[in-house]
Amino acid sequence: MIFGFKDSLRQAVEAASGGLATVMYTPKGQPLFMRRITPFRLEDLAPDGSLGTGWHPAFPDGREFWVSIYRIRVHDGEPISVPGVGLSVPTLSGLLGLPMPPGMRFLSLLEYSALALMGTKLLGDVLRGNDDRGRNQTYPWETGVRADGLPPGTPSGNPAVLTGSGPTTWRHDHTPWGVELVGNYRVFLAGLRFKNGAIQFRLDGAALNPLDSDDAEWSAWDTEGNVVSGNASGILGYMPGGLVGTTRVNSTLVFSYADIAPDTGITIPPLMRALGLAPSLYTRGDVGLYHTADTPVLLPGFGGSWHFPPAAPGTVRGFAATVSFSALLVYRD
Repeated sequence: MIFGFKDSLRQAVEAASGGLATVMYTPKGQPLFMRRITPFRLEDLAPDGSLGTGWHPAFPDGREFWVSIYRIRVHDGEPISVPGVGLSVPTLSGLLGLPMPPGMRFLSLLEYSALALMGTKLLGDVLRGNDDRGRNQTYPWETGVRADGLPPGTPSGNPAVLTGSGPTTWRHDHTPWGVELVGNYRVFLAGLRFKNGAIQFRLDGAALNPLDSDDAEWSAWDTEGNVVSGNASGILGYMPGGLVGTTRVNSTLVFSYADIAPDTGITIPPLMRALGLAPSLYTRGDVGLYHTADTPVLLPGFGGSWHFPPAAPGTVRGFAATVSFSALLVYRD
């Protein structure tokens, strides 16, 4: 059951939001508060062509999608999206083992970048959330209700906040029906992985297991900016010093997101900017890929966290499989 009948909760949410939001239901009848995201073309956000042209990749057929307003909570064995609860933050194996409601999957790089670009275009480069133990670092009067009940800013305890308890400025469009996109806890994005610094992605947003899949199942960019197979030679990735190129190393890389630049003879592909992997409309944040000799493949965690300020959309991090993640869900009919 996804929509079900129009019960009082669904009717109230649709009426209050003017149709921007609705409530869908899991097979067990548990609620999922969802936000409608309408399509846009890349040239409408960046007329200079820096993001490319045509529909953003999150809208391959020019049709809308729905995204959960709140990060998921696992209840009675199912992921739900409701206000006023603490987050569930399983590891990769725990996430991939969750039963998905019909027609739903995890938020992917495609949808995340679309939401971040839309919010940034609408508001300027100001997307924010809980990046300082229950409050916002830049705007410390913006606070949420911490899961442990302690005052915002307390260095001990569980600094994550309950879903929906922060101000509307923590939503991607600054409305009560916007998506909690950044801060609080890192978001797992499907369809993206970092392998020895190389950027590998999927343009269908599939939740392929990044640790148990071949390079040929992924896409990448070559030095001309073409989308090629992930097993091609000379594909682009992050390099020490904040460069994008092919000379990558299997080591920890940390640099400012705003400093990302192409290596000599390389142009950063517009699609890379459109997907939020290089500066575009937003420039804040950082890149941190925590490779070790035993972890050549890293999992993406976006949006910052309660202890990773600034919680900006342009925060690209890769983590080992043992790290926990929050998650959002996407529905397409």
